[in-house]
This record gives sequence, structure tokens and C-alpha cells, in this order.
Amino acid sequence: MKKSTARLATALTAGAAGVAGLALATGSVPGVERLGPRLAQAQGHVDRDVHDRPAEVPAADLPDWARAGTSTVTVVREADGADGAGAAVRADLAVPAGFVLPDSCTDVEHVGIPFDGGDDWPDSRGPGERCGPWSVVVAQGHLYVWR
Repeated sequence: MKKSTARLATALTAGAAGVAGLALATGSVPGVERLGPRLAQAQGHVDRDVHDRPAEVPAADLPDWARAGTSTVTVVREADGADGAGAAVRADLAVPAGFVLPDSCTDVEHVGIPFDGGDDWPDSRGPGERCGPWSVVVAQGHLYVWR
């Protein structure tokens, strides 16, 4: 009987540790920053660059229509260690004064979720825009674009 109780206690402890680890990694614990993006970067799955101005961002990482203004641009892309490396890229910059999306952009009900590269990122499962190959969300004074 003692062995059964010990095994049950061990299994419960392992299960609780697994659930707690999952909760931490997914950001389910209030006040604890998500660990997933940090782990992805530490494992070489993402590259993160910060550019002083939109004009400095490589052409493949930011659409031409998002290059106005002088704000800092953070670009995150899948790195060599990731499946489909280089296929996904996302950028975050302050919305320039007077900025409007191109007329060719269309409203979409759900713009999808970009790969998890860390930093603050809006809940992009809601409405947004599609501008050619780019998905776009303008939120809280920021322009978020990804493909």
C-alpha cells in the first residue's frame, strides 16, 4: 500500500509541475511574463533587429508604404533554427503623423496570429487589414505588420 501511495504522490507532483510549467510558458499566470518568446529567441528560432528609422529596414522586412516617419522599428523574423526560416517576418513601429493605409488594403475580420517572436504584440485574431502579402493592425499608436 505504501508503494502505491508513493507512486501516486510522485505522479501528482510530476503532473502539477508540468501544469505549472505550461502555465508559465503560455502566460497564464498573472504577473509573469510569457516565457515562450524568450525561449524561442534563446534557442535560435527568431532574430530580432531594432532600426533607428524605417528607411534603414531591409526592403523584404517592411513594405514601402510603412516607411514614412522617423520612429524606431523592431523587426522579428524566424531564424535559421526555425522551420520555414525566413518565411515569416513582423515589424512594429509608431504610427507616423498623418499615416493612412494604401487604398489597395482591404478590411478582414480575422487577420491571424503571427509567429511568436516576443515583445508586446496585440491580439491579432481580431479585425485588421490585408495589404498585399502583409497583414496589418493599427493599435495603441503602433503599426504592426507581418507576412
